[in-house]
Amino acid sequence: MGIPIFLEDGTMFGTICAVDPSPYSFTQNEYENMKMVAELASAIIQKSQIRSKLIDEERTEYKRLSIIGNLASGLADEMGNSLQSVQGLLQLTFERFEELGEYSEVVFQELNHMNKVLKDFILATKPPAPSKKYTDISSLLYDSINEFSTEKLLRNISISVEISTELPNVMADYSQIRQVILNLINNSMEAIVANGKIDIKVYQSHPNQIIITVSDNGKGIPVSLLDKIGLPFFTTKEDCIGLGLAISKRIVGAHDGKISIESGDIGTIVKVVLPTG
Repeated sequence: MGIPIFLEDGTMFGTICAVDPSPYSFTQNEYENMKMVAELASAIIQKSQIRSKLIDEERTEYKRLSIIGNLASGLADEMGNSLQSVQGLLQLTFERFEELGEYSEVVFQELNHMNKVLKDFILATKPPAPSKKYTDISSLLYDSINEFSTEKLLRNISISVEISTELPNVMADYSQIRQVILNLINNSMEAIVANGKIDIKVYQSHPNQIIITVSDNGKGIPVSLLDKIGLPFFTTKEDCIGLGLAISKRIVGAHDGKISIESGDIGTIVKVVLPTG
C-alpha cells in the first residue's frame, strides 16, 4: 500500500509504502494511520524546508552585510580623514575671515551630521564585537529611560516599566544593549503624535532566555513594510536616515539574540530576545 506525501502547494514529495505478506489485507484503521503518518511527514518536511530557506536567507544577508561592512570601513577611513581636513581648513578660514562667522555654525553642524551618518552606517553593517559582562537588565533599563525624562514630559508621553522579580543577570555589553533600548524607545516616541504611552516589559521566558518588549500606541507600521523594517537606510519617517533599528538588530545578533516586530494600524511591539549565558 502506498500513501502519497503532498505538500501545501500540491506538490507530491514522495510516497510512504507498507508491505503486507497477504496482499490487500490492510484494514481501514491501518489505512487511516498511514494517512496520518503521511500528513505528519508532510508537516515535518515543510517545516524543514522553511527553516532551511531562512538559514540560507540569513547566510546571504550576513555575507551581504559583511561585504558592505568591509567597504564601509575603507570608506570611513578615507572620508573620515577628508572630513577632518576639511573641518580644520574651514576652522582656519572662519577665524581669518570674521565676516563669514555667521555661517560657521551651519557648516560645522552639517559636517558633524555627515560624521554621525558615517559612524552609524559602520555600526549598522559592522558593529564592534561586544565586550560581554554579567549585566543587570533592570538597572540598564532605568538608566536608559532616564535619558527621556525631559522629552516625555514635554510631549506628555508616559513610560511604564514592568520587570519580573528575580531576573538573572545577562552576559551582555552594557553600552551596546543600552543603545538598543535607547533606539527602541526613541522610535516609539517618534511614532507617537501626542498624549501617548510606552510600555516596557521584561520577563524570563525560560532559564536561558529573557525577553524585553517595547510597545507603544503610536502610528503603526503597514504590514507590507514590516519585512523592510531594519534594513539600512529604510525608514518610514521624515528627517530620519533609517539606521537605528538596523544597528539594534546587528547588536542583538552579535549577542546571539533576536529582534522581532509586530505592528498594525495603531501601535507597535518590538520584542528583544537575549540569552542569559
